[in-house]
Amino acid sequence: MKNQSSWILLISLFLVLPSAAQNFTAGNFVVYRVGTGVGTLTAAAAPVFLDEYTPAGVLVQSVALPTSVSGSNKILTAAGEGILEGMVTLSFDGQYLVLTGYNAATGTAAVGGTASTVISRTVGTVRYDKVINTTTSLTDLSSGGGVTSAVSSDGTNLWAAGTGNVSGNGGIRSAVLGASTSTKLNATGTVFRCLNITNGQLYATQNAASPRFATVGTGMPTTMGQTLTAMPGLPGIATPGQFVLLDLSGGVAGPDVFYHTDNSNALRKYSLVAGSWLLNGTVGSSTDGYKGLAAKVNGTTVTLMATRVGSNSSTVGGGELVSLVDASGYNGAFSGTPTLIATAATNSTKAFRGVAPAPVMFVVLPIKIVSFTAGEINNDVAVNWSTESGINFSHFEVERSLDGLVFTRAGQVDFRGTGDTRQEYQFIDKGIAGTAPSGKKLFYRLNLVDKDGKSEYSKTVTVALTVRADRLVNAYPNPFTSRISVNLSQTNAGKVNITLTDVNGKKLRTWQFSLPAGESRISLTNLGNLPKGAYLLLVNIDNTVSTTYLVK
Repeated sequence: MKNQSSWILLISLFLVLPSAAQNFTAGNFVVYRVGTGVGTLTAAAAPVFLDEYTPAGVLVQSVALPTSVSGSNKILTAAGEGILEGMVTLSFDGQYLVLTGYNAATGTAAVGGTASTVISRTVGTVRYDKVINTTTSLTDLSSGGGVTSAVSSDGTNLWAAGTGNVSGNGGIRSAVLGASTSTKLNATGTVFRCLNITNGQLYATQNAASPRFATVGTGMPTTMGQTLTAMPGLPGIATPGQFVLLDLSGGVAGPDVFYHTDNSNALRKYSLVAGSWLLNGTVGSSTDGYKGLAAKVNGTTVTLMATRVGSNSSTVGGGELVSLVDASGYNGAFSGTPTLIATAATNSTKAFRGVAPAPVMFVVLPIKIVSFTAGEINNDVAVNWSTESGINFSHFEVERSLDGLVFTRAGQVDFRGTGDTRQEYQFIDKGIAGTAPSGKKLFYRLNLVDKDGKSEYSKTVTVALTVRADRLVNAYPNPFTSRISVNLSQTNAGKVNITLTDVNGKKLRTWQFSLPAGESRISLTNLGNLPKGAYLLLVNIDNTVSTTYLVK
C-alpha cells in the first residue's frame, strides 16, 4: 500500500483474518446512503447504509448501520433531508470508514435540530472486514444542528464536526473511540461541513464564516485553542462540500493538488503554485449540486468519484454517483464530463451523501526495519538499511524515482538471517549519480516482500546530487580493519574536515587537515576498536560533503 504514514513494520503473531468475502475490496468506493427506497425521505431519522461500488458503478454489497442498540453499539441514523450530513471518510491508516449520525430510532422527528444532550451524536467506524463500531455517541457534539463529518487517524482517535452550537456544543471536536464527551478544538466558527486528514494534518471547511477552507492547528490536535488558518488562494464560497488533497508533484513539498465539491455549483481543481492555490478549472454546472468526493491516484492520473443531486430534490441529497478521470497532473487544466455510473433513486426514497475509498487491511509483514539511508558515492548511490526480527521473509526490492511519484525497480537484495539477529544490507545503484541531472534529487524506497507474496513499502529517502567535477574522494580498503586511507583532490589549499559516523548518523571520529591544492593522501588510524558493521565517511571540502559507505 502506497503512502503509509509509518514505515516500521511490526510482527503480528495472533492476527486472525476474516474470510475474503467479508472484506471490502481495494480499489472500490463506498457511498453513504440514506433511506431504504420505501417511503419519502423527510427531516425524520432514516436508516443509513454503506454501499460498495466498483469504479465502473457495479454494486458489490450494502452494509446496514445499527437502527437499534446492540450491546455497547449505539444507533446510527441520519436525517432524511440532511443534505450536509453523511460525509463518510477513510481513516488516515486506510483501514476504517468513519461516519456520523444520530443515536435516534428511525422516524424520530426533526432529528437534526435536537439537542445533543437528549439525542447524542454517533461517530461510527466500519473496519475493512465490515466490523461496525458505534460505541462513540457524544452528548456535546453539534447540539441543535446536523452532525456532518468525522475523521480518524487509526480507528481509535476521532475528530468530528457539525452545524450546531447550542450551549457552546459546536465546532470541531476531538474524542476517542467509545467516548460520550469530547474536547472542542477551535475558538471561533460553528457551522462546519467536512473534515479531512492529509499528510498528518487536520483540515476543515465551514460555510457560515471565514476561512472557508482551513488547516486546524498543527498536525492532528486534541486540545483547546486551535487556530483555523485559511488555505491561501481558495475561494470564499458559501457552500463548500467534500474535498481531497493530493501530492502529485515531487517539486512541491506536501499536498499540492486540491479538488472540492460545491453544493451550489460544480467540481473545482486547484494546484499549489508559489505558496498559493491556483484554480486549474471547473467541471459541471451550477445546477449539479455536487456533495461527496473521493479520489484514487495512479501516478499522476486521478480518478474522482462524486455524488450529486441528479433527479433527487436538493433538500434530500445526492441522487447520482459519477466518475471522472483527470490525467492532467499537477497544475494541469481540469476538464471533462463526469460519467453517471449509479443512481440512488428516481424519487426521494433514497439519497447518496458522501463517498470514500474502500478500506483495506494493513499488511503486517514479519520484518522490522531499524534504519534506512541513502547517499551519493562519486557516480553511484549507496542505499543502506538494517533489519531485525525477520521471520518467513523473502527479499527487498530497491525502487528509484526522479520525481518521488513514479518509481522503477533498481535491483533486488535477498533476505538473510532469522529471529532477532540484526542484519546490515547495501545496494549500490551503479552510475546513477553520474547520469542523473546535476543538482537533481533522487528518491529511494524498499518494497518489502515476504514468502507469501505480501508486500509493503518502506518510507522514502532522498539523495540530493551534487556536482564534484573538481575533486575526487577515494577511501580504502573496504572493508577496513584498523585504518582508512583517503585519496582526495581539491582546487584550492585549505582545511578538510572528515567525520566517521554509523549508518544512523552518530558521530564516532572527527579529523581536520590543512592540505595544499592538488592531490593528497591522508591516513585515518586507531580504528581497530570499532565494532564490525557499516559506517559512513563524510569528507567536507569547501562546504561540499562527499559520502563514502564503508564496512568493517
